[in-house]
Formats: sequence, structure tokens, C-alpha cells
Amino acid sequence: MEIKNRLYTDQGWWKAPDIISEGEKDIKECEQAIEIAHDFEITKIVDSLLQQRSTLIVTEKLQINYLINCLKKRIGKKMEFRPVDIRGRSAVPPEIPQRLTSDLRDEFAKTLEESKPSVVIVKHLNLMMYSINNTPLAVSNDVIYWLSEYYDRTVLAFWDQLCPLPSIIEHLFPNKVYIQIIKREILWKLISSREAKKLCTERNAFSLASQLNLYQYLSGTTAGRIRQIMRKISDERYPEFPDKDCLSKIYKEIHKLAGAHETHVLEMGNNLTGYDTIREDLYRRIVFPTRLRYDAKNEKELYQADVLIPRGVLLYGPAGTGKTEWAKWLSQELGASLFIIHGPELKSKYVGETEASVRNIFSKARQCAPSVILIDEIDSLMPSRDSDNSSSTNNYDASMVAQFLTEMDGLHKDEAVLVLGTTNRFDAVDSAFKRPGRFGVQIYIDYPDEQSRKAIISFYNKKFCLNLKDGTISEIVNKTKNCFSGDDLRGICLYLLRENLYNLKNRREFDVNSIENINALFPEVNTVPNIPNEVVIGNNKWRYNQI
Repeated sequence: MEIKNRLYTDQGWWKAPDIISEGEKDIKECEQAIEIAHDFEITKIVDSLLQQRSTLIVTEKLQINYLINCLKKRIGKKMEFRPVDIRGRSAVPPEIPQRLTSDLRDEFAKTLEESKPSVVIVKHLNLMMYSINNTPLAVSNDVIYWLSEYYDRTVLAFWDQLCPLPSIIEHLFPNKVYIQIIKREILWKLISSREAKKLCTERNAFSLASQLNLYQYLSGTTAGRIRQIMRKISDERYPEFPDKDCLSKIYKEIHKLAGAHETHVLEMGNNLTGYDTIREDLYRRIVFPTRLRYDAKNEKELYQADVLIPRGVLLYGPAGTGKTEWAKWLSQELGASLFIIHGPELKSKYVGETEASVRNIFSKARQCAPSVILIDEIDSLMPSRDSDNSSSTNNYDASMVAQFLTEMDGLHKDEAVLVLGTTNRFDAVDSAFKRPGRFGVQIYIDYPDEQSRKAIISFYNKKFCLNLKDGTISEIVNKTKNCFSGDDLRGICLYLLRENLYNLKNRREFDVNSIENINALFPEVNTVPNIPNEVVIGNNKWRYNQI
């Protein structure tokens, strides 16, 4: 199915009868949305069950009950559904896995007494196979035993996509189906004509651009959740065919309802100045293709934009040159939620937990799309695996790198998720990440040139109210030619600010524009520091560490 302009009369979303309660209406709409969005997957599951082949469905917990109801409608009376549940029996949390395992055994025993085909429904398989500090629960072996013992019985099990799937469970189920994101070509089917008119400025049709703009906020949202969000938008007093300002408010509300409030949103773009070539390069290679996608008028333009949008971006260069700040600026330009990854937050001493943390971050980023995953100092998280050293540490790092590769390769082209890494050790990053299909855009951020240094010092001059004259700024620019980063220039301005305030407080004269005071920051080359906290950077000794 192609994605194209859709007439409002084509928006044939099923409307629940007004006579039923809000709770029943929500259930009916969620079930209908899942049937429409995942018709192919549901048909595949039904065929497998009717052939008495056990099936494992990987999906979100919130979709499980809706999916079971959809399958019951399709199968009808051809099979008997036997859910594994506690069934009203009181149980405290530690006893729940044992009760579920006991019920699994009982349901398997009942299937032996029936002549009619039946399917055992295991909704909480990941709970029954749960592990604490990498130690499986005692009932996990029982679950594996009963599933293996009754391998000829038909089982329909569900696994939460945020949990790692043990290999033994994969082998027990010959058929595995993923029900996660919806395709953008299907989105218009989940929207009523009334809702579509509130999301589009054009009166003739629900335009392709409007569908794409809406999808970027809902690409990681389940079909049932989309219907809940659309009902809330429909209930709000938004006008039909809104102007751009009103439409922007609607999209912000949708982004919030989809989960953007859980992320870190940082406004950092205004702190960047200079580096005009870097800014233009980032805009041309990342921002422009992304905006081109959401302005597409037809399928050809959409395809051209899709192939230009990179899956990952790698910013590398010397320390202190603003790589992390540029990453934050990029997320702001894209209007995306920002997820920042640091090494210590992910690494765990327990096997499998680090990989689970990686999966969790990518899953959250999908739910909160459009989003940017910023991996700061990517060389520490994704070191090169080319070394011949086979130590346990290297094996551990290789496992984490492999998980990142799996998650990046699993990003669908429709998903508005960008992975962005920064490093000052480009050679230390694993070579598998540098190929075009992953971090296809690699931008080197060097020390600022003369024009950029002038812009940076002028920026801090205004921000710190230093009152530096043009001649003073030019003098500092001339003296910072060799390997001075943006952080170094900020340190110079902070030094002048501190000295000025300190001398003013003590009623001493200190002229920030004095050539002597400026020269004091840059003594003669190769002078041995005789004051604690003085440092040598490049060929110059200066007092950056006094700050």
C-alpha cells in the first residue's frame, strides 16, 4: 500500500456506538485499531494456531489482552482458549510466578482430556522466566520443563519486548511474531475524518505531508494508544483546518501524550556561535533531508528524502570543541526529544543487564519520536573489537557493541530516531559503526578558526558583560592561534570576569582592556610555570586552571 493524499471521505474509521460506556468504547477501539494496523501479523498467527503450531508473540504488555480478543474473533469456535492465570486466587507478588507455573501444568493436563483442539495462552511468560541479579527464579526450570514435556500441545505465549529473550525460549517456539510499530502507510486508516481535519491545513484532502508530520510523533506508539491519543485530540476544542501556529500546538500535545515528557529536553542551541561551516554542514546533511521528508508532495519526493536521511551521525575532534553542544543543537533543530547515554549508566556487572539497558533506551526513543539518542564519548561504550586480546573485559565490550549494532540495524526507515555519537578518539571506535549504513555522516570538528574565535569571545563578552573593546578582542584572537578550543576561550573570559569583580570588590583598579592584563595571560613561550595551577597549552602558558 502506498502513502498518498487521502480524501476526507476515505477516512472510514469505525465509530463505537454512543450507547456503550467509555471503558467499553476504549476497548472496542483499541481492538479495532490493532486489527487494522497488524492484519498481516494476526492472520499469520491464526494460521499457525489452526495448524497447531506454538507461537511466541513479542509485543508490549498493554496490547496483550486486545490481541487475544482479536484472535478469538478470528478463530471462533475452532479452538478452545485456555489462559494461564491466577484466576482470582489471592497471591502476594513473590508467589505469583509459582501460581502461574502451577496453572500452566494444570492447563496442559486438561488438554490431554479434550478431543477438541485447544491452545494454552501464556500471557506472563517473561514474569515466569524473570531473573534477579542474573539469577533465574526457581520456577524458571519448571516452566522450561512443562513447555518441553508438552511440546506437542499448542501454546500461544507473549513476551515483553523490553526483556531479553532467552535462547531456550526461542527454541521452544517454532513460530515467532513481532507486533510493535505500525507502518506509516496504515496510519490514515486509524484516523477519523473529523480528526484528520484538525491535523491538516488543506481543505481538499488529508495531505501526504500532514500524514508524515503526524507519523513522526506516533511512529513508536502502539495502534491502541494512537486511538486513545486521537480521541483526546478530537475532544479538545481545536478548529478544523488550523493555521500553522495552532497545528504546532496540536503536534506538541500529541508529542506529550505519546511520552515526550519522560525525556530530557535541553535548550542549548543559543549557546553556540562561530563554526559557520559546521553549522551549514549539519544543516545540509541532516536537518535539510529530514525537513524535506515532511514537506514531500508525492511518493517520489518521499523516497528521495528517505534515502538521504542518515541513521547515525558521528562528531569527532579535539576535546572542548563543542561536539556535545552541537549534538544538542541538532536535536533542537529537529524538534526532537534528547536521550543522553553515558558509559557508567549502562554498564552492569551482571550478564545481560547492559544489553537490556541498551534495548530499553532504544525502545523509549521510539516511543518518544522524533528523538535523538546522544552517545557521549562513544569510544568508551563501543571500543574497537579488532584487538586480539581475548580477556573477559574485551568479550564483555564486544557483547555490548553487538547489541548496539543490532539496535541500530533494527531502526526502520520510517522511525524518526537518530543516533548521534561524539568522540575525541576516532580511531578507538569500532570500525563496524563507521560504515555508511550506520554512522554514515562523520563530521570533524576542529579548533575554531580566527573568525570563529572572534565570534566566541564576542559572545561571552556580551553574556558576561565584560565590556571588552574591539581591539582587545582582536588581541585575544591573535594570541589564541594554536590549539585553543571554545572551552579555553570561555576560560579566558571567565578569568577576566573574576579578576574584574575581585578587584572591584577590594576597590582596586583592573582594566580588562589593558594590554598588560591581557599579556599576563600569555607569557613568553616555554616559560616554566612558577605559580600553582598554571598550565601550558600548546606553546603558551596561561592561567586557565586558576578558574
